[in-house]
Amino acid sequence: MTDASRLVEDLCAAREALAEVPPDALLRVLREWADRWREPGREVGGDDLDRLSASTGWPRPHLVEALRRAFRPWTPAAIERSVRRAYDTRGAVPFARRDLWLLVLLAGRIPALATGVAFRALAAGVPVVLKPSSAEPVFCDLLARSARRHSDLLGGAVRVVTDPGTVASLLPEAPACLAYGRDETVARVREIRDGRPTWCGGHRESLVVVFREALGSESGAEAVAGGVARDCAIYDQSGCLSPHLALVEEGGGVPPRAFARMVFAHLQALERRWPPAVPAVEEAAALRLFAEESRILAALRGGRVFPGRGPARPLVVLMPDGVYRPGPGYRVLQVLTFRGETDFGRRAPSLAGRLQGLAAAGPRARLNATLRGAPGSMAPYVCRPGRLQSPPADWLENGLDLTAGLVHVGGGARDRSRVTASCRP
Repeated sequence: MTDASRLVEDLCAAREALAEVPPDALLRVLREWADRWREPGREVGGDDLDRLSASTGWPRPHLVEALRRAFRPWTPAAIERSVRRAYDTRGAVPFARRDLWLLVLLAGRIPALATGVAFRALAAGVPVVLKPSSAEPVFCDLLARSARRHSDLLGGAVRVVTDPGTVASLLPEAPACLAYGRDETVARVREIRDGRPTWCGGHRESLVVVFREALGSESGAEAVAGGVARDCAIYDQSGCLSPHLALVEEGGGVPPRAFARMVFAHLQALERRWPPAVPAVEEAAALRLFAEESRILAALRGGRVFPGRGPARPLVVLMPDGVYRPGPGYRVLQVLTFRGETDFGRRAPSLAGRLQGLAAAGPRARLNATLRGAPGSMAPYVCRPGRLQSPPADWLENGLDLTAGLVHVGGGARDRSRVTASCRP
């Protein structure tokens, strides 16, 4: 028997075990598991925190905050909503697929990606196999080990696979698959899967819109700037909910240039709270090139860069009436100004149809009117600045309701047309 076939056998056994667990028992197990991670250092231990710090590149304070955010959405109430909804739905018809499990191909280095998938799948009674990202392979191992320590039920249902041959064997045959990564990667996964239930998360980004009404006072502008800076700083802009662009309206009490300076000051302060990772040589070169190019463009076009010279990060690039250039990350924010209409299509053409999150400061009615005129700028998650990196447990990442989708694949959907449409397999 191959490693892949042994793993599939174990996963089917885990699926059987989850299918037999009453909702209250599953609720208790998941709640207690999430609670163990409220203090990551206690659950992981110093040596493993150091190992994970080296893998992510984040110094200890930044890493601990990232781990807390990975579990923070999974409050007792959020877990109960997920489990109750899954059980209510799957109880409508026979719970047919006892061989169902989910293969997850992860990307990037943010722990919340793995925890979100695990909790959503387990709420539906579906075991998960996590294939870690090549960018960060350690957290999945720590998560699976934690599951095993917590209970036999979770230990059998949260598995990790790293061997390329095993992954290649599982990919075309997994009953369900969720793949993150570059557009080329997810397209290849769909091709290999050949019509089997597959959900994909390709390249996405987030942005901020600040209407003039939010800049009526210094204190109000400072609050918005602090929120924008927090969303940029955590994870060093390495996730799909990290904003690289802020569209700021002219005509408020605080002009865009002063607002950009405020964001830069907050980013500087956050260097101490959440120390940044050290970029690789090629990333450092890209940062330096972007910074110097921005300074030249700003001088030619009436813009401003903070700081005007020297360090390449943190960096805030103010460009009146400019066009968004895909940024290098590592706490580099572009601020473009507008009057009246944001004109997403012209100002950020590369983000059309690729928004994951949108943080807006100002009247919600103005945001709604803007989005009606720019359907390509709709985002699955809309919030205020400072909340982009703290989505609730039930947010629709990539427009996908994963729990409902897995219930549907498993044979328990009450309204199959609605679930299929929302999940877009």
